[in-house]
Amino acid sequence: MTCPNPGIGWPRRWKPPTAYVGPTLPDGSTIPECPRGQIERLVAELDTRGYSLRAGFEIEFNAFEESLTTARRLDQLGLHWESWLDEGGTGQFELNLEPAEALATADAVTQARVAIREVAEEQGHCVTFMAK
Repeated sequence: MTCPNPGIGWPRRWKPPTAYVGPTLPDGSTIPECPRGQIERLVAELDTRGYSLRAGFEIEFNAFEESLTTARRLDQLGLHWESWLDEGGTGQFELNLEPAEALATADAVTQARVAIREVAEEQGHCVTFMAK
């Protein structure tokens, strides 16, 4: 059984009063198999050794058309992105997120992918993300 954890998530500012929340176990601990939980444990371990972890991420996806609405949605979420560009193939785009603390970057990737997918759906399109 998992429980929603409001500390892991973000409000959907374009669809109030809804939000995305991440799950935890009933005792509040992270799910061992969850990628976010694994990053959380790695960051904690590095911290005990005096290190910190920063990460950037490149999101590649295919869409039928580029949308300024997507860029605006990312801005509304407070996501800091460095570039948005056409890739080699028709309808292939690349979005580069600014490097940040590792857990914040993991959350930003999730938020960005959700925002990109929702904007596409609102416009009657779909997106396919490249595996990373």
